[in-house]
Amino acid sequence: MILSVLGVIAPVFLIIAAGYVAVRSGYFGDALRGLGAFVFKIAMPALVLSAITSAPLGDTLNHAYLLGYGGTTLGLFALGYLAARRIFGRAVTPAAVRALGVCGSNTGFMGYPIATMVIGPSAAGVFAQNMIIENMFVLPIAMAIADIGLGQSRSRRGMILTMGASLARNPLMVAIMLGGAFAATGLTLPPPVAKPISMLAAVAAPLALFVVGGTLAGLETQNLPTGVGRIVAGKLVLHPLLVALVLGASGVDPATFATGVIFAGAPIMSMYPIIGGRFGEAKLTATALFAATVCSAATLSVILALLGHWGLVEI
Repeated sequence: MILSVLGVIAPVFLIIAAGYVAVRSGYFGDALRGLGAFVFKIAMPALVLSAITSAPLGDTLNHAYLLGYGGTTLGLFALGYLAARRIFGRAVTPAAVRALGVCGSNTGFMGYPIATMVIGPSAAGVFAQNMIIENMFVLPIAMAIADIGLGQSRSRRGMILTMGASLARNPLMVAIMLGGAFAATGLTLPPPVAKPISMLAAVAAPLALFVVGGTLAGLETQNLPTGVGRIVAGKLVLHPLLVALVLGASGVDPATFATGVIFAGAPIMSMYPIIGGRFGEAKLTATALFAATVCSAATLSVILALLGHWGLVEI
């Protein structure tokens, strides 16, 4: 079992290592930003669009999963926020940033590539649902609370309009809405359109892993700021554990359960240092991202071993 798990995890982290070395050595030059933009703006939206339009909307959207994973993730955000405020005495903005690190998964760049290797094409439908949860709820709520802490909040109406405009510009959300419109009407993409979209979707996973490695190469993590260990432990241990408990009780099918647990076990989202920099927490968020990504090699191996032991994934 151990060798089988390593056979799944090793290629993932070898691609990440390749991205790290390519950028750190200067071999890849300044092309990482363009590659990252391609993955986020083209390849990932193509993956979401392909996943949603490949089946009727009722088969793609699983209400038990949306409520189970989404409710658990938001609940963990609230728990992390309250702990940062009440126990560790953080102000509103730092508390919101830390809470996001505990529950904000790198679903697209790491969770999905691993899930497809052990679960198969059905992981794409769950991935699309995670994009809804993360981009429509988790990120907007965290950003809104952090803005309130800085005194940058507008009126409630203005905040809603700002969030709506941000979502409308998000390529993943555009893909979700477009795919949902097709799936709801029962229409399918014509083959000349569907084929290039599926080809773009196929390159999303490996390129995303390469971008993760390149991103880590550019982070400055000389010292360990206070609180990094708590963020990493919450993200890599508490998040997948709570998601497993809730999804297990919700009665979702085994493949959806396993995919959700893998997504929850993925390290912190790659844009975490960007968000942290906006709110004066660049050093903390960069260090937490680096530490979580490295440590996830061990925690994801344990998750995959358990899922394989229970017969939920093919390893």
